[in-house]
Amino acid sequence: MNDYIYCSKCGNKLSKDSKYCNKCGQVTSNEDERKFVYDGIIHKCPNCGEVLTSFVAICPACGYELNNQKVNNSLSKFATEVNDIEKLIFDNQDEQKLKGSKKFWWIILNIYLLGIPLILKRINLLYLPKKKVILTKEEKALETLIENYSFPMDRESIVAALIFCKDKMSFISNKTLDQKNMYWLNLWNDKASQLKQKADILFPKDSIVNQNYNDIVNIKNKCQNQIKRKLLINIIIVILIFILLVIIVNNTNVEPRVDYNSTFTWEDSELFKALPEPDTNQGKINYESLTYLSIDLYNVNEDDFEEYVKKCRSKGYENDLIKNETNYSARKDQLKLSISYNQNKKIITINLNKGE
Repeated sequence: MNDYIYCSKCGNKLSKDSKYCNKCGQVTSNEDERKFVYDGIIHKCPNCGEVLTSFVAICPACGYELNNQKVNNSLSKFATEVNDIEKLIFDNQDEQKLKGSKKFWWIILNIYLLGIPLILKRINLLYLPKKKVILTKEEKALETLIENYSFPMDRESIVAALIFCKDKMSFISNKTLDQKNMYWLNLWNDKASQLKQKADILFPKDSIVNQNYNDIVNIKNKCQNQIKRKLLINIIIVILIFILLVIIVNNTNVEPRVDYNSTFTWEDSELFKALPEPDTNQGKINYESLTYLSIDLYNVNEDDFEEYVKKCRSKGYENDLIKNETNYSARKDQLKLSISYNQNKKIITINLNKGE
């Protein structure tokens, strides 16, 4: 082995132990020493400096959760594309909204049909959640992006994507849960389910993945429970309205109770004098004014009806005469008389109008 070396800068001959060249000052090195070459990149924890192996998500020394620049780039690209399309959808929303007249007729339809269309609409939201809705061109582009976008298959990317899906679903859950919003909610939920399936294969039982996915499931369940509550309220309201209508109809159809033993007094007014006094005073005066008189006679038969008609004809009610077994009408001067007989209830009804 040589006992001397040469300066790498000026070539000056130096002793083996020289640390620098005494001619030019260049720091010397021993060319015969063994050199170590490191091939590749050594990964260290940015928090504690621990050397990390590949595909480690959390530092084993200090527990620091590592970030991946590819995650930021992939998610940033996806979020930008989603937000750009959503802005286009928002700008065109005015054209998609129901016109005032359509809303008005929707309200009228629900009133007329006791809210049944609204109930069917809520049932559709619950039990037909994957039903296709009519989408605009921009909405179809967003649908395709959500369904087909592929994230890097590392833990950080999947966790970040799950959080993004959760934020989107949380935002939708605070809006009106109509058919279209429920469609978007389910679309984001399906995307999260795909990510969870991949995570279970690559790194099963990951606590962060499971926590975020559980939050997503809770958001969807919350929305479904909200619709169920509204559906139940609608059903209760419809039942109460239906019961109320039945009560009203029944009360309307129920005729007032007749006291067949009641009596009345034949008065001395002009309209009373224009009629023959019947043989019975059982009944009641339904209405009396200067121009109109209505009287019911109780506990009478067909013979009583015929007898009273004869008295009226003898009193001069012969003009425009119409007569059958249960009805009689005629005129006398400015007076119009009509008499009807109810065979089932055994009631004669006398109506006299003046001036017709």
